[in-house]
Amino acid sequence: MRATPWLWLILSGGLAGFGVLSKATAMFLIPFVGLIAVTDIGFNRARLKFWSLGLLVWIGSLWLAFIVGWPAAWVAPLLKTWDVINNAFLSSAGLEDADIQPFVTIPELGYSYYLVNGAYKLSLPVTIGLILAGIGAWQMFRRRTITLNRLIKNDLFWLALFALLFGLFMSLGVKRSPRYSLPAFPALGFVAAWGWLYLLRRFQPALVLAGLGAVAIGLTLLYAPYYFTYYNPLLGGAMTAPHMVRIGWGEGMDEVGRWLDAQPETYVDQVGARYTATLHPFFQGQIASPDSEELDYVTFYIKQSQSGYPSTAILRYFEQQGALHHVRLNGIDYAQIYQGPAMTPVTRASQGAGPLAYRPTSIYAPIGESYAVDLLWPTDMISTIGSKPITLTLRLPGSEQTLDAPGLVAEPAPGVVVSRHQFALPADLPRAEYELSVANRSIGVVKARRLTVPDHFQPLDYTVRFLKLRGIDRRLEPNRLLIDLAWQAWPTAVNDYTVFIQLLDENGQRISGVDIAPQPGVSQLDRKEIMLTHYDLPIPENTPPGSYKLLIGLYYFIGDELINIGAETLPEPVQLGQPSE
Repeated sequence: MRATPWLWLILSGGLAGFGVLSKATAMFLIPFVGLIAVTDIGFNRARLKFWSLGLLVWIGSLWLAFIVGWPAAWVAPLLKTWDVINNAFLSSAGLEDADIQPFVTIPELGYSYYLVNGAYKLSLPVTIGLILAGIGAWQMFRRRTITLNRLIKNDLFWLALFALLFGLFMSLGVKRSPRYSLPAFPALGFVAAWGWLYLLRRFQPALVLAGLGAVAIGLTLLYAPYYFTYYNPLLGGAMTAPHMVRIGWGEGMDEVGRWLDAQPETYVDQVGARYTATLHPFFQGQIASPDSEELDYVTFYIKQSQSGYPSTAILRYFEQQGALHHVRLNGIDYAQIYQGPAMTPVTRASQGAGPLAYRPTSIYAPIGESYAVDLLWPTDMISTIGSKPITLTLRLPGSEQTLDAPGLVAEPAPGVVVSRHQFALPADLPRAEYELSVANRSIGVVKARRLTVPDHFQPLDYTVRFLKLRGIDRRLEPNRLLIDLAWQAWPTAVNDYTVFIQLLDENGQRISGVDIAPQPGVSQLDRKEIMLTHYDLPIPENTPPGSYKLLIGLYYFIGDELINIGAETLPEPVQLGQPSE
């Protein structure tokens, strides 16, 4: 027996093994090769001896390549083999699919899932080539130039049959993801190539292939560098795909990150987003879930919008608010960036007949400022409540004192029913966590924090070690200088520091000074929170009149070692011996 068939079997089995390593669904090749063997034996009994040994050689080559190509299988080859079989055919659909079902904006495709998704991912030349191949096969069938014996010896027949049976096999399974259909694409490519050659048989095959190759490359480059955004234009492409199939593997989130990073000092910001792995390399700030609290920006990605996450009502609410930025790739709106905070869903236990979610207008309830909260209601709320106002209550747990804000239910956009509640927070409001409630039913908790510098402060902008000096107020009294400083966590301080303030003469000599560690420490500040600290700087009685400078700095101790992290001399001098400005 010649050695060539055996070499081909070994090579085929080895490549099949690597295919299984790449995508477990390639194990469909095992029963398919068995079908080829049985068919060959059925038409030629003499082939029984070859295939009896040949199948063992092929399967052995597959398994050997599978083990050699996967170092983890070197220790427990049989166990790892079973793990792949179990994952490919016996396990459930997995967390990813469970988390994002159901898809509210696209139909449930059922058994046609792989047919529709595969068709949308076929290239234009392959799609046309398959149509031409079908026409060519039909013409040959009508001319009766195809016999069963010739058919089973035709390589294109087996390639087409493989794609057909593989698609049927995957459609009957529980797993649903377009990537599982990849093994069928090479076979379809060969069939499509024959279709083009059949149509253009008067031309040289090399010329046909060169022309089609150039067209294919040109079409591919149109989608660079986001090749996953391609959807078959013969099926409507970007116009129909978002309404038919799941879209998005994280492409476009890099553009989200770039836009966010282009905003001023976004390294202190927090954005809500899914698909964080594709956003994180391009964004310096913090990333959380899209329905987390205290978000500066909220990002919705197309796949989560298709699935209705966090909810269709929340998605419609933000849509009518208007996006700060859209990421559109090849005609598809992949992501939208909205101004935060997020809309926080109300838990079912506390929801009852109340609001579905709430959204404040700032990351904290700003002490001494106005504060608005939007409540999102079920769509039938307008007919139930009518023009009767709804009261939202802000209450400090354990206290009888409350702040109430009535609001009317309105429908600013179809399917978006909200009520807005405006609080006037007093300047002496304690820094604490407050309960939000409607009709004595708790719906959530908000933090009251200082977010702005008092108007009478002189603005400053010095940043050191995640802490920013935002303002100063100076009051000169006999024999002392009263100083108030406004510090802001930027984004959060990692240590507690001692503040030192020194009064310097024109030669830089220290006239007076204080060293005080703020209480509570700055490490207790929440992200972007502002804290006011107060200092009484004594001025010696024999201090001559004149112009003096203020030096402000921070330090902390590690054991007995003093760590000075920075100091700034303020540009505006302190005038002693005459009224200060």
